[in-house]
Amino acid sequence: MRQRTRLPKLTETQKQANAHFMEPLLTTRIIKETVPRAVVTLCRHTADTQALEGLKSLLRDLPRQAPELLQSTGIPPASYDDLLKMAVESMRGTQSADPKAKRRFIKAVLDRMVETKVIAEWAFIGSGGRQDYRVKMPDGSFVAIEAKGCGDGNNMTIWDRPAWAKEFVIWSLCPESLQHQPGHGVWSALSTRLAPKLIHEQTPVDAFIYYDQRCGSDIRPCPKAYGIHGRRHQATDIEGQEAPAAEGGGCGRDWLPPPSIYLLPQTVPQAIHNESPSPHSVDTCRFARAVLEAFNVPASAMPGLVSRVFIQVRQDQHGVFRRVAVHHGESAEPAFQSRWTLLRR
Repeated sequence: MRQRTRLPKLTETQKQANAHFMEPLLTTRIIKETVPRAVVTLCRHTADTQALEGLKSLLRDLPRQAPELLQSTGIPPASYDDLLKMAVESMRGTQSADPKAKRRFIKAVLDRMVETKVIAEWAFIGSGGRQDYRVKMPDGSFVAIEAKGCGDGNNMTIWDRPAWAKEFVIWSLCPESLQHQPGHGVWSALSTRLAPKLIHEQTPVDAFIYYDQRCGSDIRPCPKAYGIHGRRHQATDIEGQEAPAAEGGGCGRDWLPPPSIYLLPQTVPQAIHNESPSPHSVDTCRFARAVLEAFNVPASAMPGLVSRVFIQVRQDQHGVFRRVAVHHGESAEPAFQSRWTLLRR
């Protein structure tokens, strides 16, 4: 197997430099990040990965460990490997392709926003397999929402911003992907799918939301405060975690936390002309502010409960390069940042 050459780390001087051109050595190949991507989200899955490995080992060795069990159920041991692959693919497809459950969850959230008068109305405008929504704000402007699956899926690159949309939001729902931490999928969506597309097509995305039925459950507990009681049973059948102490812990599990919101650049990054645009804030992205308000987050706490996505571009003789960074809350330091990466389309 061909060995990949390890490139030298940037010095502090190089990190702080704001030059238009990077050293050719550092821009001739894609550099992978070294910080765990799990930090891109504040939540973590609590699944027992050790038990998962044990289950995988059990399934692999079942024909040898218990051939009589297979024979008693009519499964030929010689066909077990092929049948296992088919069964896993079938189960994965059944679990992930449940648009009704996703629509139920989104409906509960948008209905709550109507009740609290932070939006005027909403409508489902999807067709075929697409889940698109049009939200009318109190001032009469419109927000377009495209509901997607997991962040590392190919459909994360299939979206169009409608001409009528004042704001455009992509909402990722990934309740059945538990093998990796949520941050892996979110980073994949932001860095390897959304950023290249919006740079290449010069089409802005105002916000990315990661929020689904697993949020605020025992397997994906949410560390955020605030949220709403009495809505979870309308949104999902997945039981919630015990509400945090700050929200009256001990009062039951019918609690929904605020969503994870990632605010993207207000304008599209462009080499030379707009290399480092500022991300939105809760003041400039009105839908983000409206969601947080509907979840009982006070205005003073809103900036601390969103994440800001910085997308920078540079151009040199080798092409156009991008760098993506995620800052949680008002932190000046990124929780996770990529190296300069060649933009490939």
